[in-house]
Amino acid sequence: MSQLRQHYDALTGAGWAIYGVTPGRPDAVAEYTRQEQICFPVLIDADRAVSKLYGVFTPFSHDGFNMPTVNMPHNSTVLIDSHGQIRYIHVGARSTDLPDESALLAAMAQVG
Repeated sequence: MSQLRQHYDALTGAGWAIYGVTPGRPDAVAEYTRQEQICFPVLIDADRAVSKLYGVFTPFSHDGFNMPTVNMPHNSTVLIDSHGQIRYIHVGARSTDLPDESALLAAMAQVG
């Protein structure tokens, strides 16, 4: 989100809309966005419907703990054009994996 925050003014100035999506608790997300000065909407995906829709989760279960299978979403960046077509996707294996900025910006330029 900090990478998007850094480019927010330029991206929105070029007509792009930026949204964050997280399965986090609303209170924790509100605190995070305040601390990190996130200036775009961050939507709560409590039932993980969005992460499931885009296939950016890992299903797992806690065997022996009587817990249902859950999914853990991966940090991801998805570029969707105005027609709803996915033009770019980056799915991180770790929270520190960021999309390659030059590849993302090149994909955005092609949507133009």
